[in-house]
Amino acid sequence: MSSKSSGSLVAERTLQVILLFQNNKKLTLSEIAKSLEISNTATHRIVSTLWEQGFLLRDESKRYMLGSIFIKLAQMVEPNLRNTALPIMKKLSKETQESIYLSISHNPSYYVFIEGVESPHPLKWSVDFGNPASTYAGAGGKTHLAFHNEDRWSEVIHGNDLTPYTNNTIIDKAKLLNELETIRTQGYAISKSERYQGVIAISVPVNNISRQATSTMALSIFIPEYRFEDNKLDFYISMLMKAAREITLKL
Repeated sequence: MSSKSSGSLVAERTLQVILLFQNNKKLTLSEIAKSLEISNTATHRIVSTLWEQGFLLRDESKRYMLGSIFIKLAQMVEPNLRNTALPIMKKLSKETQESIYLSISHNPSYYVFIEGVESPHPLKWSVDFGNPASTYAGAGGKTHLAFHNEDRWSEVIHGNDLTPYTNNTIIDKAKLLNELETIRTQGYAISKSERYQGVIAISVPVNNISRQATSTMALSIFIPEYRFEDNKLDFYISMLMKAAREITLKL
């Protein structure tokens, strides 16, 4: 094996070690090695380097966890996402005359809104920034869940009580799984009074490089039901997808 390919393998395994902590608060060396199916010796070299550089911490029982450096990195990333997306979102809101929001999900069960541009109309829909929202209902939530790692779908859907928000909320678990497959195939989700009565929402994924993502972003448009016109649905979807591609390219 060449030094270049060897270095690439080490880099890949290092990233895999870090990604394990998205779903595990603490892990032992042997648990990491077992998860990645590599030797304890190779795991020890990678973990020791991450520990020495402050990316991992180790408690008294020799279990590892993410270091505070990731909090600092996250604080740098989200403002960059918002600053990158905001001009494109303002343009989209002006073109559609409706409210546009950007959301992010690091856990398949929940997502949060991080940026938004409100409609110029007096009657509009607004969101609570930073408050976790469940992913099984509504266009935004279902877009996040659909483009998360498919292995987590069953955990979210079968591991929770699907409480209806309105009479239109999909709580049939088999039907919801089919809905997620459809969203993945067509690349967008639509919600009609499914989470909030009287609100039509359309969402598309942003920066979806992998179809087995562990973190997702979504761009959404929210329209009061009385103002929504069925013949404009294709227009809204195409404009959202165009804006999502622009954000992806800038990121």
